[in-house]
Amino acid sequence: PAAWAARNAVELGAPVVTSTESGFVFYQGNSRGATGGSRGYVQPPDFVPIDPPVPMGEVAKDRFYLDRALADVAADPVATVARWPAKLWNMWRPAYGDASPRNLGITVTTYVPVLLLGVIGAVALARRAGPASGALPAVILVTWAVIHVIVTGMIRFRLPAELIFLETA
Repeated sequence: PAAWAARNAVELGAPVVTSTESGFVFYQGNSRGATGGSRGYVQPPDFVPIDPPVPMGEVAKDRFYLDRALADVAADPVATVARWPAKLWNMWRPAYGDASPRNLGITVTTYVPVLLLGVIGAVALARRAGPASGALPAVILVTWAVIHVIVTGMIRFRLPAELIFLETA
């Protein structure tokens, strides 16, 4: 992260640690009227698209979306929390909303068992091996879920966590 932040400081004029789309992604999941996602994506009509009032660079545009989303969260924190279940479902759902019957069938018969067995395995490992090392998969999975509840959840964001499910299933 430090090398990337240094690179961004030189290239963009700001030490951006994540990406210059993180503010926009936060806006997608937390702006006024956002749904938390549907169909496994987050796209209009899941949020109201807006454009910055003036042309701006990458970093300023990212900050514009972040500031707007933070203002919307502060204005209605209850609505923000109410979106959390939709964000979780949107990320962990078996397949995209427009998936073909064959895709849905394959995903339900492969992903759903891995998800269920992976969660059970992560909990069992944490209980059996103790918090020093055995809890690491469960901690990673919980952290992953919390991060995406705060930002937004899409199926593509769960892919790294699926590796943990495969290891603990």
